[in-house]
Amino acid sequence: VVGGTPIPEGSILMLRYGAANRDPKMFPDAETFDPTRANASRHLSFGHGPHLCIGNLIARAELRSVVGSLLGSTKHFSLRGGEAGVSWLTNFIVYGPNRIELDLVPA
Repeated sequence: VVGGTPIPEGSILMLRYGAANRDPKMFPDAETFDPTRANASRHLSFGHGPHLCIGNLIARAELRSVVGSLLGSTKHFSLRGGEAGVSWLTNFIVYGPNRIELDLVPA
């Protein structure tokens, strides 16, 4: 039994780190992006332990570069069309956006 759900003997289970990032016991209001939450560093976006993504350092560096450039060159930005401005990966292993459309107001 996992989380109250019976698992039949012989079943194959798959660990999904992305699901852990949405655990309301760990992250209250888990669906809201809040980089200032007290335990923001506890997310598992790049896996953990022996399953840590080998490309995590370059991905983090790319994110710092893009977000830094965006914040330095714009006065304001917002999602174009609200939630419709984002499309999400449909892969059940990897979770995240594959398209984000922004409206930018230059600095």
